[in-house]
Amino acid sequence: MYRHGVGIVVLNQDDLVWVGRRLCDSHDKANLSLWQMPQGGINAQEDPFDAAYRELYEETGIKSVSFLAQGNSYIQYDFPAYCVQENRYLGQRQKWFVFRFQGQISEICVDRTAYGYESEFDAWTWVSLWDTPDMVVDFKKEAYRKVVSDFAYLIKQS
Repeated sequence: MYRHGVGIVVLNQDDLVWVGRRLCDSHDKANLSLWQMPQGGINAQEDPFDAAYRELYEETGIKSVSFLAQGNSYIQYDFPAYCVQENRYLGQRQKWFVFRFQGQISEICVDRTAYGYESEFDAWTWVSLWDTPDMVVDFKKEAYRKVVSDFAYLIKQS
Protein backbone atom coordinates (compact mmCIF):
# COMPACT_ATOMS: atom_id res chain seq x y z
CA MET A 1 0.00 0.00 0.00
CA TYR A 2 1.26 3.46 -0.93
CA ARG A 3 0.66 6.62 1.07
CA HIS A 4 -1.13 9.28 -0.98
CA GLY A 5 0.47 12.67 -0.65
CA VAL A 6 1.49 15.90 -2.27
CA GLY A 7 4.80 17.48 -3.20
CA ILE A 8 5.31 21.20 -3.54
CA VAL A 9 7.69 23.17 -5.76
CA VAL A 10 7.99 26.78 -4.58
CA LEU A 11 9.67 29.12 -7.05
CA ASN A 12 10.98 32.53 -6.05
CA GLN A 13 11.13 35.54 -8.38
CA ASP A 14 14.48 34.29 -9.74
CA ASP A 15 12.99 30.86 -10.54
CA LEU A 16 14.96 29.16 -7.78
CA VAL A 17 13.30 26.38 -5.79
CA TRP A 18 12.82 26.29 -2.01
CA VAL A 19 14.41 23.26 -0.32
CA GLY A 20 14.68 22.43 3.35
CA ARG A 21 17.26 20.30 5.14
CA ARG A 22 15.59 17.43 6.98
CA LEU A 23 16.10 17.48 10.74
CA CYS A 24 19.07 15.29 11.53
CA ASP A 25 21.81 14.60 14.02
CA SER A 26 24.60 17.17 13.98
CA HIS A 27 27.10 14.67 12.52
CA ASP A 28 24.82 14.18 9.48
CA LYS A 29 24.50 17.88 8.56
CA ALA A 30 27.25 17.64 5.90
CA ASN A 31 25.24 14.96 4.06
CA LEU A 32 24.10 16.62 0.84
CA SER A 33 21.15 14.24 0.38
CA LEU A 34 19.17 15.57 3.34
CA TRP A 35 17.49 18.35 1.37
CA GLN A 36 14.02 18.14 -0.13
CA MET A 37 11.02 20.15 -1.24
CA PRO A 38 7.98 20.30 1.05
CA GLN A 39 5.70 17.29 0.95
CA GLY A 40 3.05 15.61 3.04
CA GLY A 41 0.02 13.42 3.27
CA ILE A 42 -3.50 14.05 2.06
CA ASN A 43 -6.06 13.87 4.87
CA ALA A 44 -9.31 11.94 4.46
CA GLN A 45 -11.76 13.88 2.26
CA GLU A 46 -9.10 16.54 1.54
CA ASP A 47 -8.54 17.84 -1.97
CA PRO A 48 -4.89 17.44 -3.09
CA PHE A 49 -4.59 21.17 -3.85
CA ASP A 50 -5.79 22.03 -0.34
CA ALA A 51 -3.37 19.47 1.09
CA ALA A 52 -0.48 21.07 -0.80
CA TYR A 53 -1.31 24.53 0.51
CA ARG A 54 -1.76 23.20 4.07
CA GLU A 55 1.47 21.19 4.03
CA LEU A 56 3.41 24.13 2.62
CA TYR A 57 2.30 26.32 5.52
CA GLU A 58 2.75 23.63 8.18
CA GLU A 59 6.32 22.86 7.10
CA THR A 60 7.60 26.30 6.06
CA GLY A 61 5.28 29.05 7.27
CA ILE A 62 4.78 30.11 3.65
CA LYS A 63 1.30 31.38 2.78
CA SER A 64 1.99 34.11 0.23
CA VAL A 65 1.99 32.10 -2.97
CA SER A 66 0.24 32.05 -6.31
CA PHE A 67 -0.62 28.79 -8.05
CA LEU A 68 1.31 28.04 -11.25
CA ALA A 69 0.77 24.40 -12.18
CA GLN A 70 0.06 20.86 -11.10
CA GLY A 71 1.32 17.56 -12.41
CA ASN A 72 -0.85 15.54 -14.77
CA SER A 73 -0.26 12.34 -12.83
CA TYR A 74 0.98 11.05 -9.51
CA ILE A 75 4.69 10.40 -9.05
CA GLN A 76 5.45 7.28 -7.05
CA TYR A 77 8.54 6.08 -5.21
CA ASP A 78 9.30 3.05 -3.06
CA PHE A 79 10.73 3.19 0.43
CA PRO A 80 13.86 1.13 1.15
CA ALA A 81 13.29 -1.99 3.28
CA TYR A 82 14.24 -0.29 6.57
CA CYS A 83 11.57 2.40 5.98
CA VAL A 84 8.88 -0.14 5.13
CA GLN A 85 9.49 -1.78 8.50
CA GLU A 86 9.16 1.59 10.28
CA ASN A 87 6.05 2.60 8.31
CA ARG A 88 3.08 0.63 7.13
CA TYR A 89 3.52 1.86 3.55
CA LEU A 90 5.62 0.53 0.67
CA GLY A 91 6.22 4.08 -0.55
CA GLN A 92 4.42 7.24 -1.58
CA ARG A 93 2.27 8.38 -4.51
CA GLN A 94 2.43 12.16 -4.74
CA LYS A 95 0.54 14.77 -6.72
CA TRP A 96 2.93 17.68 -7.34
CA PHE A 97 2.02 21.37 -7.37
CA VAL A 98 4.04 24.46 -8.26
CA PHE A 99 3.57 27.81 -6.54
CA ARG A 100 5.28 31.17 -6.95
CA PHE A 101 6.44 32.70 -3.65
CA GLN A 102 5.02 36.22 -3.36
CA GLY A 103 5.92 37.04 0.23
CA GLN A 104 8.81 38.40 2.24
CA ILE A 105 11.68 36.17 3.37
CA SER A 106 10.64 36.85 6.98
CA GLU A 107 7.51 34.76 6.31
CA ILE A 108 9.63 31.61 5.99
CA CYS A 109 10.09 29.80 9.31
CA VAL A 110 11.24 26.18 9.57
CA ASP A 111 11.04 26.10 13.39
CA ARG A 112 7.34 25.30 13.49
CA THR A 113 7.03 24.28 17.16
CA ALA A 114 5.87 27.74 18.30
CA TYR A 115 3.00 27.42 15.82
CA GLY A 116 1.85 24.03 17.06
CA TYR A 117 3.47 21.95 14.31
CA GLU A 118 6.32 19.48 14.39
CA SER A 119 9.41 20.89 12.69
CA GLU A 120 10.66 18.86 9.74
CA PHE A 121 13.56 21.06 8.63
CA ASP A 122 16.42 22.83 10.40
CA ALA A 123 17.62 24.99 7.48
CA TRP A 124 16.46 26.12 4.05
CA THR A 125 17.80 27.65 0.87
CA TRP A 126 16.94 28.43 -2.76
CA VAL A 127 18.47 26.20 -5.48
CA SER A 128 18.12 25.45 -9.17
CA LEU A 129 15.32 23.01 -10.00
CA TRP A 130 17.88 20.93 -11.90
CA ASP A 131 19.98 20.47 -8.74
CA THR A 132 17.18 19.00 -6.63
CA PRO A 133 17.58 15.32 -7.65
CA ASP A 134 21.18 15.39 -6.39
CA MET A 135 20.09 16.78 -3.01
CA VAL A 136 17.56 14.13 -1.94
CA VAL A 137 17.91 10.65 -0.49
CA ASP A 138 18.60 7.97 -3.09
CA PHE A 139 15.12 6.45 -3.08
CA LYS A 140 13.57 9.81 -4.08
CA LYS A 141 16.03 10.71 -6.86
CA GLU A 142 14.02 9.24 -9.74
CA ALA A 143 10.84 10.93 -8.49
CA TYR A 144 12.67 14.28 -8.37
CA ARG A 145 13.97 13.74 -11.91
CA LYS A 146 10.35 13.32 -12.99
CA VAL A 147 9.39 16.55 -11.14
CA VAL A 148 12.19 18.38 -12.98
CA SER A 149 11.02 16.95 -16.30
CA ASP A 150 7.38 17.82 -15.63
CA PHE A 151 7.95 21.42 -14.54
CA ALA A 152 11.12 22.62 -16.31
CA TYR A 153 8.93 24.54 -18.77
CA LEU A 154 8.03 26.98 -15.97
CA ILE A 155 11.63 28.14 -15.55
CA LYS A 156 12.71 31.16 -17.58
CA GLN A 157 15.82 30.33 -19.59
CA SER A 158 18.49 33.05 -19.60
